[in-house]
Amino acid sequence: ATARIFPRQLVQHRGTSTNRGNMRAVAVVAALSLLIAGVLSQDPAAACSNIQLAGKTYDLTWWAGKGPFSKQDPTGEYTWKFQICSTLADACPDTADSGQTSACGTPGSAYVCQTWANQANPAQPNSACCAGKSAQPTFAPYSSGADTGIVATYGGGDDCGICAPSTRATAFTIICDATSTSTPNIVSAANADVPSPVYNIQIRHCSGCYQGQPGFCGGGGGGGGLTAGGVMLIILVVCAAVYFVGGFLFCRFARHKEGKEAIPNYEFWTDLPALIKDGVRFAISPCTGGSSYETVKG
Repeated sequence: ATARIFPRQLVQHRGTSTNRGNMRAVAVVAALSLLIAGVLSQDPAAACSNIQLAGKTYDLTWWAGKGPFSKQDPTGEYTWKFQICSTLADACPDTADSGQTSACGTPGSAYVCQTWANQANPAQPNSACCAGKSAQPTFAPYSSGADTGIVATYGGGDDCGICAPSTRATAFTIICDATSTSTPNIVSAANADVPSPVYNIQIRHCSGCYQGQPGFCGGGGGGGGLTAGGVMLIILVVCAAVYFVGGFLFCRFARHKEGKEAIPNYEFWTDLPALIKDGVRFAISPCTGGSSYETVKG
């Protein structure tokens, strides 16, 4: 006869070693996933490379680490301070709406900060709000007459209140210009809270050209130094080198081990592929309807 072991019987039949093995496998998968996600999420320039639009490839990483830049609207009342593909070092508190917590109230969280004269409160000469926060901008191709380029929109800013949608955003229209290769030509900035709080900043620069188009200057970013993701990778490589080289020397000369036994934690590394496989299978078993119980014959 065939019988299915229930949880209480499973513990008695298999002991705790299998459960510990499952938890160990899940822990390995979780650690690797967090490491990869952490490295990718800490590099805002990653979203600006290899942008595929209408069969063309754009690359805005020229902007990474450069800036901040600023532009006023034609009236001189509104000013936008911004960086593209990397965040502003300063915080952008929401002083326009009393009692509201800014979406970019911490340093390094804003891509666009808008300031303007506070005519309603002379004691507070300037108001400010976050006009773009999202680390994953949306992209669209741009075409007007002979001009072509790309539109990068950063959303997730502070609430506008009377607008729909209610959160502020900034759309950067970067027009291909082969003659603008260093300092970007920031042509205009427009304020339009109603009906939609999407501010428009137009720029002429070679980074607006697609790959293969005359003037294309994709890449070349990083003028502000290493990103957090790059620092994490360097730390990981250095720690791994110290671990393997130092561990090998210790096992070889202090414990007098030879061959593969001189590799630190050799058994763990040989078991790692199986641990990852078991961890993934164990983690998704509730979703796939699988069972971690064994079937035994009595």
